[in-house]
Amino acid sequence: MDTKYKRYGTGTLNKDETLQDGSSFTASFGEISTNTAWHKPTKSVVEEFQKEWFSQVDMSKHDIWLVGGYRESLERPIGWTTWDVDYVVNGPVNKSLETILTTGISLGFKHNILVDVTHNNISPWDYASYNGVKTTVEIIKSYKIFRKDMNGKYYQVEYKNAKKIDNLNLYKTIAKFPSRKQLSRVNDWYQYQPLKINSTN
Repeated sequence: MDTKYKRYGTGTLNKDETLQDGSSFTASFGEISTNTAWHKPTKSVVEEFQKEWFSQVDMSKHDIWLVGGYRESLERPIGWTTWDVDYVVNGPVNKSLETILTTGISLGFKHNILVDVTHNNISPWDYASYNGVKTTVEIIKSYKIFRKDMNGKYYQVEYKNAKKIDNLNLYKTIAKFPSRKQLSRVNDWYQYQPLKINSTN
């Protein structure tokens, strides 16, 4: 089956829109949903989230890495607004991985932050050493559809080519990194390596 990473976005909600007073809000990653709009991540909130996340799931066979804009913002001011906290997981594809991914998203909602956690078949890409050559990565997510409703509008992304993994509620696709969004930051490029936040040793 073709598992090329293809996002099919529909709806009229602009990704930069903020929640209007009096508007209802719903967002979902597959079966995991929230009716509370998330806030920009702060260090204290992320640390509390990670503490609870690590206490609820077995990460003894998986490496967890903090990546992306929030990770970069821990070291320096960044020139873009980051609304989510990105994690990459390495390790076996099994029921424990499914629990790590789904619990990460649901606990993020509990802490009113947006957690984007995926499994990669290789260690997370180090954008600080990017040499102009893209890397192909196999990505596993715990959902196939993301949807957000607010301000009387919606936005939905479906990964139609994602392949469900047997006996697990996980979906696999192939992507190339850096992404188009990441390459748009060429004048404010990533300077710091991914940060490993647990140890399997």
